[in-house]
Amino acid sequence: MNKIVLSLNFMYCMERFATQIYRTQKPAFHDDSLVKQLQDASDNERTHVEKLRAQIKKLKLNSYPFGWLFQSAGVALGVITRLSGKRNLFKADTFVENRAVKDYSAFLKVVPFDMDTVSLIRGIIAEEEFHIANWKKAVDSLKKK
Repeated sequence: MNKIVLSLNFMYCMERFATQIYRTQKPAFHDDSLVKQLQDASDNERTHVEKLRAQIKKLKLNSYPFGWLFQSAGVALGVITRLSGKRNLFKADTFVENRAVKDYSAFLKVVPFDMDTVSLIRGIIAEEEFHIANWKKAVDSLKKK
């Protein structure tokens, strides 16, 4: 049970981290389509936060109170990536999402989750892979400009 609590709380905190990164990055752009992509990604990550929190409660586990630390780190990374240039910003976002897919996939292999939790995590992974594709397209579109 300890692995389940730790891994779900880690995912919950990382989703708060990602939510805040995208929120913080939005002011770097004046292109409405890129701002919308960042807002949509932030909103999507927020749904992951809510789903993971609900799953933690459903399993009668406790969510750890460290989410605000991860969210603060998201602000810091969001500011740093804004200063590093627009292409680098999306490359960093791609890295964060790739890392999430790798970590979540690893958890599925080693943590004895119930089927509902497995289904939830697989759904989140699919959405993270969609973000990866979007950020790669964004990098390519900025190369052309």
